[in-house]
Amino acid sequence: MGADGILELGDLELELGGVIPAARLAYRTHGTLAPRRDNAILFAHMYSGTPASLDHWIAGGRALDPTRWFIICPGQLGNGESSSPSTTAGRFPELTIGDDVTAQHRLVAERLGIERLALVLGFSMGAQQAYEWAVRFPERVRRVAVFAGLARTTPANDLLVAAAAEALAAGGTKQHAHFWAATALSAELFRREAWRDAGYQSVADLVTRLFEEDFAGRDPADLLAQLAKWRRADVARHTDGDLAAALDRITARVAITAFSHDNVFPVADCRAEQELIAGSSLRVVQSVWGHYAWGMTEAATTQIEQIVADLLPT
Repeated sequence: MGADGILELGDLELELGGVIPAARLAYRTHGTLAPRRDNAILFAHMYSGTPASLDHWIAGGRALDPTRWFIICPGQLGNGESSSPSTTAGRFPELTIGDDVTAQHRLVAERLGIERLALVLGFSMGAQQAYEWAVRFPERVRRVAVFAGLARTTPANDLLVAAAAEALAAGGTKQHAHFWAATALSAELFRREAWRDAGYQSVADLVTRLFEEDFAGRDPADLLAQLAKWRRADVARHTDGDLAAALDRITARVAITAFSHDNVFPVADCRAEQELIAGSSLRVVQSVWGHYAWGMTEAATTQIEQIVADLLPT
């Protein structure tokens, strides 16, 4: 386990005009910052996660080795640990991915004194944050690794996330869990009954343990704030709506990874953005787990680890 901290942000002005009074950014760090401050990695977490959700990716001998790298895992605004609807009195303002990165930049630059990050990476909503870093602060990012996520939410993805929010608002976290079970896993997983390989005894067992139990511990208002932020993700707002121009601002070395059976962020959508980033690469993790290929099986984890390792210097 890493070291936990809180950055007091004061009254945080947001992109859409609101303010979070006495805002707080929760974060966790692993490893030691080098004297030259050149070994820092920022690892952004996914929807419904926390910095602790990333712990299992960070260990000695792995790509994210804390004996070599100083790994910063910031908590999203709205995640229940950083400032969120569940922790803030009154009506909570609307958020953007840019608000997250604004807070993270203050942590990195002001609290930790880091001028340039060796790597920014993330999965799903974490990928949205990584793209935002690369476009907004190109001079501060050497490398970027995005997994199953986009720089700009597509119309199809927006409809999917809107439906997820509707399920949550209408039926609570259990209905929300069922929505993701039905959409985020592939039909091939069910045809093969490949869920048995991960230790699940039945489809009902899979839905209960992987989805219902996970979302049951989350505050619905926090989840709704994150989903709304997900829908607004768009780095092209920095360039008057021109996505190609926004992605052309990236100077980092970029590795983009899609998951072969992902219905949430399909391979074709990831490829379309990758083709707009000069010098970038596209890899595809082969897994029938769909969007949940992120660390679900040893085979997928090995592929992901190798992608990160290939991007980092030896």
